[in-house]
Amino acid sequence: MQKKVILLLFLTLLLLSCAAVKTAVVTLAPAAGWEQERSGINGLTASLKKATVKVSARYVPFQEIKKAAINGFNPYGSDTKQYYSVFEITVDNEGSSPVNFDPYKCVMLDGRPEQHKAISEKDFTEIFKSMGPALPEKPGEPNRQVTEEERYENAEINRAIDRLYGYQIYYPDDHFKKDVIAKTLLKPGNIAPGETKRGWAAFELARIEAPYVSLVIPEIGTPDFKFRFEQSVSIEETKQEGR
Repeated sequence: MQKKVILLLFLTLLLLSCAAVKTAVVTLAPAAGWEQERSGINGLTASLKKATVKVSARYVPFQEIKKAAINGFNPYGSDTKQYYSVFEITVDNEGSSPVNFDPYKCVMLDGRPEQHKAISEKDFTEIFKSMGPALPEKPGEPNRQVTEEERYENAEINRAIDRLYGYQIYYPDDHFKKDVIAKTLLKPGNIAPGETKRGWAAFELARIEAPYVSLVIPEIGTPDFKFRFEQSVSIEETKQEGR
């Protein structure tokens, strides 16, 4: 009888370890009928040229976002959940004079009344600060992952530390997340003649039920660049062979 119980438990654990996980996969492809041109792999990049400036925008899929992690930490999402809608923006200055570009002024529209402004590097830093301070490390024990509940319980303490001493305490993983942000986000500044700049712009997650998502990129010596993407959602099922 005992052997049967052990066998049943083993089979149950085996089934759980191989359980299928369903994930919503979002695709944003350049919509037809707009001034924009389709380019890039599978035509998933929208391109538009005005005067001597060419701008391209591509929705960054979740699988690609996950590869941006440093030491397993990623500000854009977890292994199974995406936190932000991310676009890769490329700006080519084909003119003879430098142009100024501020990607943090980019706006995303998903059918809601409000517009979603791009999240800047400073915004992300403030997000990390609001999560609260790190818990003290015990001698001889490595830093552990702190729960969200622990983060928010200590948020007030962290704000008090900031007021008194002028600095915040960060979790070890926040440092890696800041590194990811610094490495991937497109930075404001001048683009020299003949220069190309490329990087990511992150927004609050677009409504999954929105049929279209629009991206407005502020003027770069020319009127605004406006792109429209058609959104489609599919369900992918993957098996976990162990947790």
